[in-house]
Amino acid sequence: MEINKTKFTKELMATVLKDYPLYRRVYTDVPKTLPMSLTDLLPDVIYHECEHEKCGRSQPFNNADSRYLDKTAAELEKVVAENSQRVVGGLGMLGGGGVPSYGVYSIHYRCKVCWFSELWWWIEIGYDTAQGTYIEKVGQSPPLQLPIDGRLIKKLGEDQKLFRRAQTSISQSYGIGACAYLRRIIQNKIDTLIKIYREKRVNQDAGEEERKALDQALGTTIFDDKLKFIKQELPKGIEVKGHNPVSLMYDKLSNGIHDLTDDECVQVAQDVTGLLTEILVGLEEQNESKRRYNEGIKALAKKPTTGLS
Repeated sequence: MEINKTKFTKELMATVLKDYPLYRRVYTDVPKTLPMSLTDLLPDVIYHECEHEKCGRSQPFNNADSRYLDKTAAELEKVVAENSQRVVGGLGMLGGGGVPSYGVYSIHYRCKVCWFSELWWWIEIGYDTAQGTYIEKVGQSPPLQLPIDGRLIKKLGEDQKLFRRAQTSISQSYGIGACAYLRRIIQNKIDTLIKIYREKRVNQDAGEEERKALDQALGTTIFDDKLKFIKQELPKGIEVKGHNPVSLMYDKLSNGIHDLTDDECVQVAQDVTGLLTEILVGLEEQNESKRRYNEGIKALAKKPTTGLS
């Protein structure tokens, strides 16, 4: 399997720390100054939400006392002294003084404004003979909180428990589990999804035949029959660039569960999360806006025009 290697930058490191789920590897070269100095590894400033009462908003965080954990400073100095006369070559993971850069690092940042809030990450820098040097986040405090649209939570009802478990799985790179949770939500919400699309098509003046087809999908009680009907019988009006969104989400999740890796499934789960939000929240809000617009037009049309010249 060919691995795409990403060029190392401090911006990449900030993204790994702030946004990457646990255990997701990024293959990249790392600064040669490791582990003696972390200056070339760490961003000068990381902007992050500060929850302290003095702040309560995004603030700059600065490096506090980040360090290499596999050896103490004294042990590192000893290794450097022992290797000072040696010429160290080429695996790309030997750092300053001939000390291997791989191992676990504790990354500690503190809010520059209040000095109370702290961010901790633990990363591993390792080397795979087939794929090269990698950085992997193995711990984080406070834990990664993926943004969850409150409007979506309301729409999900009891299924919000499954959704939160899916998001937790994404944050820890358990992509296959996330796909399983999201697929269950599709199964549970299939009628809701069809109803939303039915209303959209009615607002777009769908014909009687199309409405009957949608009603037939709603009238079927077996999920597999609903899904089969959606794939084969629903009109083209429900599709986006040739894709039926409901069956597309379900098929991609199923494929992930059976055939993809955890990392690949994380991306699938994130994509489905976005589409599910757009359908359950975005399209329903559009439908509601259209309803209010139509009702307003009807109400205005009924107003008497007496007295106007």
